[in-house]
Amino acid sequence: MLSEDDKNEIVSQISSYIAKYEKGDKGDAYGFSGHTFFSQLKDSYNKNKKIELENIAHILANISMIALIPRSRNAPLTHAITLHDRRSYSPFDLVKDDINIINYVLSLLNTSVFKSKLCETVLMLESPRRYDLVETILEGYLSHPIIDETWFSLVEPLYERSIVLSRQFGKKSAINTIEKRVEDYIRSHTPGNLGVSFSLFSLIKDFGLFYRKSKSLEEIAHIIVNHGNYSKENGDFDFAERLFFISA
Repeated sequence: MLSEDDKNEIVSQISSYIAKYEKGDKGDAYGFSGHTFFSQLKDSYNKNKKIELENIAHILANISMIALIPRSRNAPLTHAITLHDRRSYSPFDLVKDDINIINYVLSLLNTSVFKSKLCETVLMLESPRRYDLVETILEGYLSHPIIDETWFSLVEPLYERSIVLSRQFGKKSAINTIEKRVEDYIRSHTPGNLGVSFSLFSLIKDFGLFYRKSKSLEEIAHIIVNHGNYSKENGDFDFAERLFFISA
């Protein structure tokens, strides 16, 4: 489809986007920053009469405006903005030729959240369903560890999506990976040094993590109570109450 030079060009540009917005200090789980990035790229290709690259950049810009709904089983991608009688780009605006281009781009990319979002688009729209893409999606979404700096902006929604997807398609190993990371993080944070532990406690409760690992669940509950006791002893009664509630 593309010359070798054009292949290298588009891969290089996508890699630049990933390095800036996905692997930087502030992650971008929803990919909206990609709309500006790829729209500017499209304009550049247009000026230089690179029609095939312009088409690819145009599709990637549009997909970047598609919102990820992490907890949805049947419609995980949708338009991000609705204004009166108008809306932003929807996955259902993509036509068959667009899907073919996305599949081509996927063949050029290494594991990343961006690649996973493209795979989710194909999985949602293409018939028969491309179940072979599920592993690739999970690999990208779980390519980021739990760290304080990017948990809320990037990792939390991706882990939520991974749990839903894993249960929907029977991918137990991904659930085990998430549970191990969650448990390791919680165990490494002592009272007075919560980090993002409270969010992880909520993740456990909301999604029923560790439901087949009663020992781990009991030990995590004990850790939560310890955090609650610390907060109570230091006069933060409201937060202590929240911790005690979530440990129950």
